[in-house]
Amino acid sequence: MKRKKRKIFQTPEERAEWELHSEARMRQLKDRIERVEAELRAKDPNYRGLDYWIEVVKAEREAENAA
Repeated sequence: MKRKKRKIFQTPEERAEWELHSEARMRQLKDRIERVEAELRAKDPNYRGLDYWIEVVKAEREAENAA
């Protein structure tokens, strides 16, 4: 798999612009995840969201580390 080159910023303005774009992309992804999860909850009342599975994985990792 091809690796992406790391962006090297020439000026503080370029870095600030990149941070704005990055923040906007994250907000867009979060909005999309919330919209999709809302649709899934409307279809299936037993739907367990992303937060549930994050907690499951955290608990499993903590149990592995404790053992």
